[in-house]
Amino acid sequence: MRRLYQERRDVLSEGLQKGFSDCLEFEVPDGGLAIWVRGQQDFPFQPWLDRCRARGVLVHSGNHFSFYDKNLNSTRIGFAAFDPTELKDALYRMRSAL
Repeated sequence: MRRLYQERRDVLSEGLQKGFSDCLEFEVPDGGLAIWVRGQQDFPFQPWLDRCRARGVLVHSGNHFSFYDKNLNSTRIGFAAFDPTELKDALYRMRSAL
């Protein structure tokens, strides 16, 4: 399972680096099943999330995962349940939402 999840993590992180380095920041995790992504300072994060949802990619604001009432300008992107083809499709849709 580790190899499977590592492959999926790598597909997602490489796609994020190639397609979103101009507007998003993230660190590749050593473990886990998701990547936390932050918008750069002036990036309109919530409108982008809304456009992603309109394109069939369900993403929640980082606030959804927080106990505190503040704008985190982030999201958690899970990769465990998706094969590389599905992840690449999601990345394409997310990029088209920019």
